[in-house]
Amino acid sequence: MHRLVLAWCLLLGFAAVARPQDGAARRILVVHQYSMDMPFRTAFDPAFQRALRSAISGPLEIYSEALETYRFSDASHGALMERYFREKYKGLKLDVVVAVYDTALQFVRAHHDELFPGVPVVGLTTKPIAPALGEDITGVSTGSATEETARLAHAFHPKATHLFVVEGALQNSGALQEAAQRLLEIDPQLAVTYLTDRPLNEVTAALHAAPPDSIVLYLRQMIGPNWEPIDQRHGLNQIKAVTNLPMYGTSQMLVGGGLVGGYVSSVEGNALRVAGLAARVALGASAGSIAPEGGVLVPLFDSRELKARGIADRQLPPGSRILFRETSFWQAYRVYVMGALALFAAQACLIAALLLQRRRRRTAEVALRDSENRNRATLLAIPDLMFLVSKAGILLDYYATNTENLFTSPERFIGKRVDEVLPAEPGKTLMRELALATPGSDPRVVRYPLTLNGDERAFEARLVACDDERVLTIVRDITKERRAYAEVLLSRQRYALATGACGVGVWDWNLETLDFYIDPAFMTILGYDGPGPTRFEQLLDYVHPSDRARTEASARACAEQRSDTYVEEHRMVSKGGHVRWFQCRGSVVADDRGLPSRVVGTFWDITERKETDAALHESAMELQSRHAEIQDLAGRLIVAQEAERRRIARDLHDDLSQRLALLTIDVDLLARDHRTDGLGTERLDKISKRAADIASDVHALSHQLHPTKLEALGLVSAIQSLCRDVSRQHGVSVEFKHDRMPSQIPPDVALCLYRIAQESLRNVVKHSGAARAMVRMASSPDELRLHVADPGCGFDMTKNAHPGLGLVSMRERVNFAGGDIVVHSEPGRGTRIGVRVPIAAARSSESAMDSLTAIAPGRLPAGRSKSA
Repeated sequence: MHRLVLAWCLLLGFAAVARPQDGAARRILVVHQYSMDMPFRTAFDPAFQRALRSAISGPLEIYSEALETYRFSDASHGALMERYFREKYKGLKLDVVVAVYDTALQFVRAHHDELFPGVPVVGLTTKPIAPALGEDITGVSTGSATEETARLAHAFHPKATHLFVVEGALQNSGALQEAAQRLLEIDPQLAVTYLTDRPLNEVTAALHAAPPDSIVLYLRQMIGPNWEPIDQRHGLNQIKAVTNLPMYGTSQMLVGGGLVGGYVSSVEGNALRVAGLAARVALGASAGSIAPEGGVLVPLFDSRELKARGIADRQLPPGSRILFRETSFWQAYRVYVMGALALFAAQACLIAALLLQRRRRRTAEVALRDSENRNRATLLAIPDLMFLVSKAGILLDYYATNTENLFTSPERFIGKRVDEVLPAEPGKTLMRELALATPGSDPRVVRYPLTLNGDERAFEARLVACDDERVLTIVRDITKERRAYAEVLLSRQRYALATGACGVGVWDWNLETLDFYIDPAFMTILGYDGPGPTRFEQLLDYVHPSDRARTEASARACAEQRSDTYVEEHRMVSKGGHVRWFQCRGSVVADDRGLPSRVVGTFWDITERKETDAALHESAMELQSRHAEIQDLAGRLIVAQEAERRRIARDLHDDLSQRLALLTIDVDLLARDHRTDGLGTERLDKISKRAADIASDVHALSHQLHPTKLEALGLVSAIQSLCRDVSRQHGVSVEFKHDRMPSQIPPDVALCLYRIAQESLRNVVKHSGAARAMVRMASSPDELRLHVADPGCGFDMTKNAHPGLGLVSMRERVNFAGGDIVVHSEPGRGTRIGVRVPIAAARSSESAMDSLTAIAPGRLPAGRSKSA
């Protein structure tokens, strides 16, 4: 405490001599390691800001940020926070950056040149601050009281044979671990076990199985059972639930939560020291020239734990602070008792003095003068107007601290009747009340409006009869109160209209008194006229029976702080038996001790949204069913098309091609018989050539309709032949490669890949303008892959809302085969098509093709549906 007082005096003294003169605002950024919900922040922030504002006069802007690395341990969190700081504080000139604790200081130093170039740094850290070359930094190093606390615990329990050190955090700076490693030097007979960076369940298991003569040094436990971040107070509570071993620690916020005590770092003291350094730097001092200071350590203990462990006050180190000490009646009320005795003594002396001096005139005069002074002071302190009025209504005298509140000047109303001075309505009312005022009765109250200086104002007059002839009237201006009351009524009406129109309201559950309040709009929505539930259990009566257990469990989990918030969507039963959906949200409000005292939240009628969601879901399911039917129909049409193509190709190849070949042979024989006639032979040769061309075209058309090479030679040879034909006929260099293709490929899969390759190369020739293309094929045990690419002109896929029939046909073929297709293209960067077809999944389509081709004469009958 002496150190805190000295630091505060030094801070105030420095503030008195170092005041900014330029009038510019001082901007200080505070980067915290912990967020606002941590107990440390609730003690540090107010002390730090009060000290800073006392030391710096004039404009002061304090910005506060939290890294929360103990919650977000991912490596990308640092980069995310670096971008956040860069964007938020871009262009803002800072005078000093204050980093609170190790991780925050590491972050500020690592990104100082990018985020805060040229800005000095003041840090609060557990490690010694060692400035680098040219680094403008200073601060307060709290050090670690781990070793001192462990020695103190061993002195309290000299027969202890085991010491367990609990120290776990996801982002561990290592400062506490370094101090904890020196505990082996305390006593060679004391076995030290380090429970470092372990999940909570392992720590509780180890301490549950610990020997009874053990002591625990609890530094922190911020790792949950599943390696999730938890509050160290929660970790301490979980450990206390499984073991009764004496526990010591170095955190001020945890003394009173289960720790016996120890040498703790004073949060308020360190806040004052950091604020003093930050003020000096903000006012122009160089941070690098200020030597780092040490932290404030205080021996702090919980009297309840000391009593439970049998530790006497005389065993504590000098200067110890003891919390939660039980005081005796004399200690608690000593001041009041002494004050009462002093008061009695003073009264006795005063009575004696009055008895001795009652006959003296001087004493009476002094008493009279004192009385007059008190009355005068009372009149000066009262802002109200006072009038002395006769029973007949004549104004006899007045008193007013501010004559502007008078309706008219005193010369115009003294000696006149009230109804002659005031307007008709208030004048008649006051005259009637004056006649009714009697001595000893309650004050008569009259409220009336008056217009003063063009402003409509309201007044309240209280009439008290002094005797049978005179009445004292005190008049008060209640204009502000009336207007405020009117605004409150208007606000209530607006709130009722808003909640009734939107189906939204608030609720409040007092965990101490168990009282429950819910907005009246809740009962209106459900169709009830009476008051709402006053207990949480009564509210559950309106919840649908199927949702009641889940809703109660979730609410009680929030009230017991087993969950941070309460969010539930459940059904409520209205007066007519209809079901309405509500969304309820709530959070815990803690008292000064950090314990839950209330759960407050809102409710929202989401019945229309639920009904809309259900309708949308039903529409989506129906749309999905229709889409599946369309995809199946498209696949069946493709299968039917291929069957028809195969039939036509077979007819062209087996019938028309053979007949054209025979016609060509007959024409050749006829030309040979007429060699003597040169003219006739030339015509027959032309006819023979035309017939041969027609036969070749028919053969090519048959091949395009159904590639016979695919069935005769297989997929690889057929696509390789296709690539050669495209290269030969259109001058496009097509590169073909394949890798580990199986020898046996289902016909439907082979036909699907062949058609896609054929259509892709046709698009290369017709649209891309490329001089070369690439075709790749590969396989795995479960699927076949085809890739076709060209470096042509490409196209904009975002503007291609209606793709051509070729792309549509390829997609439908792949969908029917159970595969995937990806088309990627950009203007000027070519086109790439990737296809992946599972071999096993496509076998079901093979039977569909066989069944369609078996229908005579090779085409689908009219009106065939999916069910057929």
